[in-house]
Amino acid sequence: MCSLTTCAFLDDGTAVAGGTNGSVYLWDKNYCKKEVKLIPKSGAIHTLRVVDNQIICGGYDKKLYILNADCETVATHDCPDVPRAVDKQGDKIIVGCLNGDIV
Repeated sequence: MCSLTTCAFLDDGTAVAGGTNGSVYLWDKNYCKKEVKLIPKSGAIHTLRVVDNQIICGGYDKKLYILNADCETVATHDCPDVPRAVDKQGDKIIVGCLNGDIV
């Protein structure tokens, strides 16, 4: 059990949520159907966005994760600080970090 910090929907209506324990969850109605631990040590997922049926999320470890609809990691990117906001347009990703940086 953990608190959920952020959420979004995939194209098929599946809910995706990030938790304070560093995991991303896929939901089928009220049931968690999959948990993927992204941040190995203690730390939360602080931002999550779904664009083009990809999950873009980041958290305490100062990394941005790109996941497919099955929560499999496609790519990771280092950020200068904790990602707090993210969006994507075409092949460009914008990240707002906790320290005020925009990458």
